[in-house]
Amino acid sequence: MKEGSNSVEEMISSTKKGIYVSRFHYVNILNPMSVQLTGMT
Repeated sequence: MKEGSNSVEEMISSTKKGIYVSRFHYVNILNPMSVQLTGMT
């Protein structure tokens, strides 16, 4: 995945339905090779 040029405000305004997560708590690494994580919001 390459970085984009949209700002956070542009991404939020173009989302029809979604949840904005700004913080994670208790993050654990499931698979470091593919960067799979688990955590609570």
